[in-house]
Formats: sequence, structure tokens, C-alpha cells
Amino acid sequence: MFDLSQTILIASFAICFLSLLIAIPLTASLRRKASEPSWHKNGLVKTELLTPADLLGIGLLMGLYTLMSALKLPQLTDFLVSIGWATEEAVKNPESITLTPQVLIAGMISQAVPAGIVVVFLVFRHINMVEFFNLRWKKAPYLLLIGPTVAVAVQVLFILMEAAGYSRALESIFGEFKVQDVVKIYQDTHESSIRILIAIMAVIIAPIVEEVVFRGYIYPVCKRYTGRTLATLVASLFFSAVHFHIPALLPLFILAIALTIAYELSGSIWVPISIHACFNACTLIVQELQPPS
Repeated sequence: MFDLSQTILIASFAICFLSLLIAIPLTASLRRKASEPSWHKNGLVKTELLTPADLLGIGLLMGLYTLMSALKLPQLTDFLVSIGWATEEAVKNPESITLTPQVLIAGMISQAVPAGIVVVFLVFRHINMVEFFNLRWKKAPYLLLIGPTVAVAVQVLFILMEAAGYSRALESIFGEFKVQDVVKIYQDTHESSIRILIAIMAVIIAPIVEEVVFRGYIYPVCKRYTGRTLATLVASLFFSAVHFHIPALLPLFILAIALTIAYELSGSIWVPISIHACFNACTLIVQELQPPS
């Protein structure tokens, strides 16, 4: 059966891959003819140390995230059930799975795998990560102001989108959506250890891992071989697509663009990490303030 939401999500992945496949050789050709071949040095995000080997790196990361997203497709989950690799109850009702702190800790470890791949690619070529990510940012105290301010501004924008009928418009096109599994679990569980671990994943683990991967590595590599504009759009679209949830596609795309701009203006990965962490913290606070259903 044709599923419009799945088609759009799959198309988002395809657009990212095709954009890079077309743009990289085209940009390389233009760069050879340009009088200023170092345009990728514009902005504060460093790209000088990146090489064609890093195209393999982002290919591996994009392939990994695509596979992880594909596991959420009903066609694949039905296949896993048919061969006995998954239970029908787990597939149809993920929130029904009994969560333990051990399971969540294992989830944290698996969540960190993409960032581990980035570290391996950089360390293997003796790239100093402290310098590459500008971890010694001299304006670090400003994070206490930048993170909350930008996070709240983005949240206000999303509230205005909601007030303008964003969710209603989506429901009129796609029908009613399920709440994301992790949000549903957080809403339904009353075990403090589970809620604390989910909060740690959302406010600490996810911002660090996702910013290192998407803003810290995928964006600079794309920038190195295509330029800032296309790199921002591709990395942001891919970031929103991997969450594999239609209602979040546009909001996360907007958030990713804001995070990329913040990274370019500061040159330090701490800035998008702090904004991302504050944004997720705001989301959790909203969940806490909502009356129980």
C-alpha cells in the first residue's frame, strides 16, 4: 500500500545522496577553473585538514543512519518478524517493551557509535580533535547565554508554527500521527531511574553525538567539497530525516540550519552542542508540565 509519509521520508534520504553525488564532481570542476579555489575556507568551521578519504567517512555514516532508519519501515519489520528476528508485539507496540536501566545504557552505547566512527576517522589521520572542533573556545562562558537564548527562540518559532496550524495541516494530508516512541515511553513511565536515563540521553548524549557527527563532521566534509549553502541544506535535511518522523521533519530541518549557522559563526562545536542540549531540555520540561493523559 502506498504510504505518503514513508515516501517523503525515503525521498529525503535520496535527495541528500543525489545532491552530493551531483554536486561534488560539479564543484570539483568549477574549482579547477576558479581563481579562488579555496572558497571552502569561508566561515569559521575548519575544512583544510579534510581529504577525499572523508567522503568515505560520511558515506559510511550516511549509510549507517539510513540503515537504522530503514529498520523502522513496516516492510522490513514485518520481514524480521517473519524470520523470527523480532516479535510482532515489539514491532507493533515498541513502547510495550520492558525497559530497564541496563537496556537504556546499552542504547546510549549504540547511540554513540556514529561519533566513535568520526573519532576513528580523525585520529587515524592524526588530526587534532581539540583544534579541529575548537574545543578551547575562548568565548566559552557565553554558552550560558547563547544556548538557552537560541533554544528558546527556536521553541517559540515552533510554537508559532503550531499556532498557525502546522500539525492540523499535516493531519489533513497524512492523517493522525503516533507520538515518537521515546516520547511515549517518557510520558508513560513513572520509574524515576528510567526517566533520568532518558533525560541524560536527550540532554547530554544525543547533543554531543549528533553535533559531532552532523555539524562537526558531515557538514564540514560537505562544505569542503560543495560549499557552505549546499552543505548546510544537505546536512540539515539528513539530520531531520534520520529521526524518521514526518511531524518533526520541518522543525528539525529548521533547528539544524540554526545549529549550523551557530557553528559557522563561532567555529566551536560547543555552541551547537549547548543549543541542542538546551533545546532538548526545553522539550523535556514541556513534557513534564503537560497534564497526564
